Parts: sequence; structure tokens; C-alpha cells
Amino acid sequence: MFSKQTKIISTYFTLLLFFFFVEVVVAQSDTTKISATNADIVMSLVGDKLSESSIINNLDTSFRVTAQFPDQQRTFLYDVLLGLNKLILKEGISSHIHLRLFSDNSLNQLNRELAERNVRGELHIHLYDEEDLLQQTEILKFSYSDIVAVSEVDSLESDWIASRFHQKQLLREKNLWRQIGQPAIIAAATGVTVFLLFNVRGS
Repeated sequence: MFSKQTKIISTYFTLLLFFFFVEVVVAQSDTTKISATNADIVMSLVGDKLSESSIINNLDTSFRVTAQFPDQQRTFLYDVLLGLNKLILKEGISSHIHLRLFSDNSLNQLNRELAERNVRGELHIHLYDEEDLLQQTEILKFSYSDIVAVSEVDSLESDWIASRFHQKQLLREKNLWRQIGQPAIIAAATGVTVFLLFNVRGS
């Protein structure tokens, strides 16, 4: 026959095991697939638009490229143009294209966990001749939308202005589990521990 102290200790460890199981299950439910960053999406869309550009496709001579893009994104641009079999000059007198990007990204929270992301903008392509005279312009619009987790919103942006959300309707409601559940488990475990200590000592 189990003693009273043994039953209490057994109950205590059962409760701790239950609390641990609940913690693991909730933590796993919070794990979501990481979405592509805004910068990655923007550059993918820009790459598609470069491939569709009549200015780019009609260039059959070597040219220079100027663009106010971060180094990593500029390298991506070069890779896209090289993939289109274009000859790019680093410097010298030649015709050149100037790329300008205008973005208007937005985020709209749908519920406590999900938000709708919209990435859209325009790629402006300007063609200049050897004397730096503007010859042709082209404006290509792009857009993209998907659903992302509210918990990962901050990781989607970067310092690059094109990756920022210019319109953000985000409630940022607190996660009820982190707000109530976890403190409740800690309080319950602490209470049971204190109860056992005094109960065992009193016995």
C-alpha cells in the first residue's frame, strides 16, 4: 500500500510531465514554414521583368549598367543579364541602361496568426547612348501576394527601402499561450512544489 507521501510525489511528477507535454505540443504548433524575404521576392520579380523588357532584348551590343541597388541585388541583376547572353561593360564609353526601382509593399493582418503580404512596384529602364543622351524608356509593373505568419513579419524586411512595408496594418495581438498559458504552468508547478515541501515536512 502506497503511503500518502508517495502518492503526493507521484501526483507531482505526473503533473510536471503533463505540463511539459503541453509545452512541447504548443511550441510545435507555433513552428511555421519560413517565407521568402521581401528582398528575395522583389529581385525575383525584377529578374522576370528584365527578361521581358523590349529594351534589354533588343540590345545586341555591349553596354554598361547603372542601378541604385545594394551590392547583393546588383550582382543578381548582372547574373540575370548574363543569363540573357548580354555583354556587360564595367566602364568605358558605350551605351548604358539605368535601372530605377519603385516599390509599394503592404501588409494586412488577417487574424491573430496570419497576414496578407503584397509586394508590388515598378521597374523603370532608361537607355542612354554613348553621349549620355536618353534614347528610350520603359516602365514595367510587377506584383505578388501571399499569406505569411505574423510571428515572422520582422524577418521579411531589411534596410533596403524596396524591402520595407510602406503600408502596415498589423494588430500585433499577443499570443494567448505566451501571455497566459506559460505563466500559468510556472505558477502551478511552483505551487505544487511549495505544497509538497510543507506537506512532507509536516508529516
